[in-house]
Amino acid sequence: MAITTAGAYVGSLAPDFTLAGSRGQISLSDYRGTHVVVYFMREFTCALSRKNVTQLKHLYSTLQARHTEVLVIAGGSRAEAEQLATTLQVPFPVLADADREVYRRYGLEKVLSWWQRSGAIVVDTQGRVSYLRPTTIPAGLDEAALMKALT
Repeated sequence: MAITTAGAYVGSLAPDFTLAGSRGQISLSDYRGTHVVVYFMREFTCALSRKNVTQLKHLYSTLQARHTEVLVIAGGSRAEAEQLATTLQVPFPVLADADREVYRRYGLEKVLSWWQRSGAIVVDTQGRVSYLRPTTIPAGLDEAALMKALT
């Protein structure tokens, strides 16, 4: 059974994107052939989202052992992306989606026109979505589900 949103669903090809961030221009397609965890923050300033980014930082060596990369995306400027990457000292790119076009492509529109949805997505080696968990309150990443999606 596929979990769906307006833009992406488990089993679909992940919409490609190119965004600027803490490590320059990054495209999802640059990572074809490896698994990618894409984490969409509510905002760069959201404390719960920052906690999830820190959780990904702590999981990073385990993810790397499974040939998995991490990309973090938030609405805002490249300067904000660079600041977050520096503040949290993350080993992976933090990207800025100023107009939230990538959010829309993944079906992560705002709820009630003001509450930004966040989400965790796993893209497999073939560029297909193997895990998708959108949320309105980023209460924590489901590590077991993420790891299962990487098999």
